[in-house]
Amino acid sequence: MLGPFEGFTAKKKKKGGKSGNIIRKSIKTKHSGNKTLYYDYLLSKTESKNKYILIYTGGVKTTENDNYLNTKAFLNFAKNNDVMLLTVYFKHNKKSFKHRKSYQYSKAWSGDAMKNIIKLIEDEHGINITKYFLMGHSGGAQFVLRYCIHFPKKIIAAWCSAPGNTDQATRSKDRAKIHLFLSCGTKDKRYPFIKTFIKIAKHVFPKLQFLPIPGAGHHFPLKAKKAALEIFSQLITKERESEKE
Repeated sequence: MLGPFEGFTAKKKKKGGKSGNIIRKSIKTKHSGNKTLYYDYLLSKTESKNKYILIYTGGVKTTENDNYLNTKAFLNFAKNNDVMLLTVYFKHNKKSFKHRKSYQYSKAWSGDAMKNIIKLIEDEHGINITKYFLMGHSGGAQFVLRYCIHFPKKIIAAWCSAPGNTDQATRSKDRAKIHLFLSCGTKDKRYPFIKTFIKIAKHVFPKLQFLPIPGAGHHFPLKAKKAALEIFSQLITKERESEKE
């Protein structure tokens, strides 16, 4: 399942990022839609080697020009909560999508690429990323759901905006502890599917909460992103308080 992303090589970072703090890099993969896979990240200010991270993945129309992290909402969240930020610009092309080889589909899924990118960042900066907060929209939300299924151990919370299908799974101790939020616009074509999906998903993720967005279509409104970041902030505070006990 993870074969298309094996054997990558890292490329040197490019200068850029309007904020001056966001680092842009890329890796080479064997996946036809992501031969050069770009990612941006922002380090937290704390000197502690143990870090929290927010990972964002966009939809299938994502390009490396979107600069997801370079927004007031994400940058303020990182500053106020002292967390790292990471976004990976997974893309699909029409050929891979038609033949079900896009990253959305489990046979071409790219969780190994994300794991290896995180390992590269940890090794380069001498840090240990201990707790993850994930957020994604559309195809990026499908990615987040699969990450919660296959690599749940370090995930505290995940927010999926208008996801599609994902892999089957059973409940486990690590999956059961994840605070999973699903949001979807009531005018989104996926809305009926997601309402049905939730009934199944709650058996795997008992902490799942569904948040419909009245009148919204297939997009991730800024208001919903801010709500997600606020909830994540509250959970980060609780995690840090529990570490002190």
